[in-house]
Amino acid sequence: MIANVLIDTLGAIGDKIYDYKIPENLIDETEIGKRVLVYFGRGSNLVPALVIGLSETSDYDNDKLKEINEILDDEVIVQSYLIDMIKYMRDNYFCTYVDALRCVIPSLEQVKRKEIYTYIENDKEIKDEYKYILDLIIKRKGEASFDYIKTKLKISKEELKEHIYYLSKRNIIKKEVIYHVKEEKMNEIISLSGKYETIEEYLSCIRKNATKQVSVIKSLEKGPLLYETLIHKTEANRGIITKLEDLELIKSEFREKNDELDLSIPEEDKEVELNDEQKKVLNIYLNEENTNKFLLHGVTGSGKTEVYIKMFKEQINKGKQCLFLVPEIALTPQMMRNIYYKFDGDVAIMHSKLTMAKRIKEWDKVRSGKAKIVLGARSALFMPFKDLGLIVIDEEHENTYKSSQTPRYETIELANFICDGIGAKLVLGSATPSVESYYKAFKGEYRLLEMENRANGKDFPEVQIVDMTDEMRSGNRSSISRTLSKKIRERLDRKEQIILFMNRRGFSTYVFCRKCGYIEECPNCDVSLTYHANTNSLRCHYCGYEKRAPEVCPSCGSDKIKRAGTGTQKVEAAVRELFPDAKILRMDFDTTRKAGSMEKILSDFREEKADILIGTQMVVKGHDFANVTLVGILLADTALNFPDINSPQRTFQLCTQASGRAGRASKEGEVVMQTYMPNNKTLVYSSMHDYKSFYAYDIEYRMKMNYPPFTEILGIFVANEDENKSVEHINHVYKRIEELLKEKNREDVKLYQPMDAFIHKLKNKYIMHILLRYNKDDEIKKEIRNIFNDIKREVDSNVFAEVNPVTLL
Repeated sequence: MIANVLIDTLGAIGDKIYDYKIPENLIDETEIGKRVLVYFGRGSNLVPALVIGLSETSDYDNDKLKEINEILDDEVIVQSYLIDMIKYMRDNYFCTYVDALRCVIPSLEQVKRKEIYTYIENDKEIKDEYKYILDLIIKRKGEASFDYIKTKLKISKEELKEHIYYLSKRNIIKKEVIYHVKEEKMNEIISLSGKYETIEEYLSCIRKNATKQVSVIKSLEKGPLLYETLIHKTEANRGIITKLEDLELIKSEFREKNDELDLSIPEEDKEVELNDEQKKVLNIYLNEENTNKFLLHGVTGSGKTEVYIKMFKEQINKGKQCLFLVPEIALTPQMMRNIYYKFDGDVAIMHSKLTMAKRIKEWDKVRSGKAKIVLGARSALFMPFKDLGLIVIDEEHENTYKSSQTPRYETIELANFICDGIGAKLVLGSATPSVESYYKAFKGEYRLLEMENRANGKDFPEVQIVDMTDEMRSGNRSSISRTLSKKIRERLDRKEQIILFMNRRGFSTYVFCRKCGYIEECPNCDVSLTYHANTNSLRCHYCGYEKRAPEVCPSCGSDKIKRAGTGTQKVEAAVRELFPDAKILRMDFDTTRKAGSMEKILSDFREEKADILIGTQMVVKGHDFANVTLVGILLADTALNFPDINSPQRTFQLCTQASGRAGRASKEGEVVMQTYMPNNKTLVYSSMHDYKSFYAYDIEYRMKMNYPPFTEILGIFVANEDENKSVEHINHVYKRIEELLKEKNREDVKLYQPMDAFIHKLKNKYIMHILLRYNKDDEIKKEIRNIFNDIKREVDSNVFAEVNPVTLL
């Protein structure tokens, strides 16, 4: 019997499946989806591997095959549908087996298996030879691990297994298997205990001459602090902290580092009665027999989340698990907590900021079936579900569902693959569906579900387009038009809130010299540096390079330095000057770098601690602010100026989503859309809240140009610190593919000439690319894949590929 295995310590050079003989004594234990230990290479190194197939014979000489040394798992830890997905990803996304494997399980070597035994109280008599095991378990508060018991008893591993088996069969102990990694350090958070209401009551419990104890209590008056911060601030020590804990004046808790979602704040759990439109959609979903895939097109504020919750409950009542994907988990803390408490915490949360220890802990909750719902960003798709019944992908149009690193997978495509394989249901939800998804609904691949009205019955906000060229002619060179300025003042007077949205951060777009034309650029990338007023610095938003803003031109020495463009910081400065009485918050990448800072800004604005929220795309993604009645879109046409087939779609989505933040509760909403292109169809359709007309306009253009979804576009990229090598290697790629197409007589496949990437130099590497366009599911893709694999082995450049790139710039 032969086991086909993947070894995750190898790169592109080892991108293949390896065969190992299964010894007679391990045949019954060896299963697809278990980890094994195997000898690899010429030495005697044992490495972990994952069994992905079993066969009777091998293509290799049977006498030269090595044997599996040990089975690491008693149970399957990677389900068969995930193994199928690993193979699918390798074939479709131009990655290696190991690239795909590491999405499914972070590290075969780091993940450790632990057996925990719990004592079940009973009056059964047992032999003396087993009592030692029970005594150890009872001394450990009724719970002990296999490794702990083995270290305390002088018996072999096999003998201990027999004893454990005997006790388990008689229901004297219960076994639980958990997976974990070496525990990582956690943050210790110190806070007041909550025993008293005023700081004076706390201080009255401490001797006045206990100055450091007093200092600790006073430091915690404004809120919890990290242990290290508190010690540094007060010069206290562990003994003082322990003393105050004994007095029940303070408390400490440990939290995993980088855990961005604070679940300690419960949301009000109130059952919401669905309206007629929501009930109709749910009824169609529950009774549809011809497909298991749905596109829920619900306008902003239509109540899609409440429909999702009903869908989840229906599946959980059947004993199934559910997956709820959101673009970025940090942007939707309120909704995440709502789901968490709706289902009594039987929830696993997965996103890229989790530590390895926390990630594996959540992974194990899903594998064991303890988690009924998984909440997360795109990486949650790879969780090892025991019995998955439903995948919901909210805001399915968002670019963040496309991985920007190898493997460059498409989340929705993989979700379709999973649901095809196991029969789970798939629901894609959005107020502005991607053109590709809506086209599939049009063709009948998805059942279209529509909610065309807001859940509260309110009308859509009125959108007024303001031509900024008229503002320029009238002498207004501010980023705030006269119309928008007037409406902001009206809202401030009425104690209502305003959101100002622009798709750019920083104070100015770039800094240049008016005398010689010199522009400050990043030395590592082909981009201009962005000016940041709060630090008086220039920063590259691609590689992080930073320098102090110059007072004179570095090229000619002139003092004619000008800051051109408009960024969030510059808008904030302009708004403060116009409305000095307004309380303003800014939310962009720079103000949300620290863990928890984004949620703090959102909660402060929701609690009406500020009048105006200024921000980039973060401020328009799914937030629900009851008192926001005005949204200003400052540069509506920014993305339209890029020569990219997806620019109209992205612009429509952003403007429509931004408009949807206004008037979501009882008060009427209004939107001011500022643009230099007031007659552009994309903006006009967005101002009318008319998705269907925009779709008809964009799909006609794509059909005419033979762009996706009618074809597939493949980008192959080469990056090297040596520009000449980048050029040489991309030309080599081009020549190989050109020869293939001539040999196969494939004039229908469009191969574009090698070009510099839009940002030619990035992080000190020069990037070149070629593009191909071919029919979907074309067999030529497999042959291009073979050429791609050969070239990755032949050249020392970083070579990667992306199917249907998010941007073609």
